[in-house]
Amino acid sequence: MPLVIFAVGDLMLSQQLITHGFGVLKTIEKKGADYLFQDVKHLLIGGDLVIGNLETTIAQNEEVGYGKQFFKAPPDVACSLKNANFNVLSVANNHIMEHGENGFLSSVSHL
Repeated sequence: MPLVIFAVGDLMLSQQLITHGFGVLKTIEKKGADYLFQDVKHLLIGGDLVIGNLETTIAQNEEVGYGKQFFKAPPDVACSLKNANFNVLSVANNHIMEHGENGFLSSVSHL
């Protein structure tokens, strides 16, 4: 029986300075995080392992404590990642500590 593995690159599900007000986070706010995966979900569902690199912190503003708005995704993106069949996410990257230890622990908790 074959094992089907899909691996994607960076999943930036938050706002960045250069896209402030019109980027991925604004799309999530308008259409929901599931929208981001609607065109590829039918492919990802076929994978036994679906791996991605989560290039953001998952946290609410109060969880990170100092109000930075960049590289912070809302908690509902965790459900959208699961709905898209992601079952392995790397957080070993340069943005996971963007909001300190609280942001990191929040991300792990949501995942």
